[in-house]
Amino acid sequence: YERQLFALACEQVRRDFQESTWQAFWLTAIQGKSGKEVAGVLGMTTAAVYLAKRRVTARLRQQIDYLRAE
Repeated sequence: YERQLFALACEQVRRDFQESTWQAFWLTAIQGKSGKEVAGVLGMTTAAVYLAKRRVTARLRQQIDYLRAE
């Protein structure tokens, strides 16, 4: 159930972000890559990578809470 909820939330939230923001989140939070490594791959600063991760994570939590309440 939790995986399905997470997958659904990801599908819904991904549209709210630019692709580079989503990739920064996915590569750091899900694939476990370092912020520095992801910054190099995506052409972003390390700070921008961590900001993207934080923004997407917050939005995902919000969406998961919403889905649980339905």
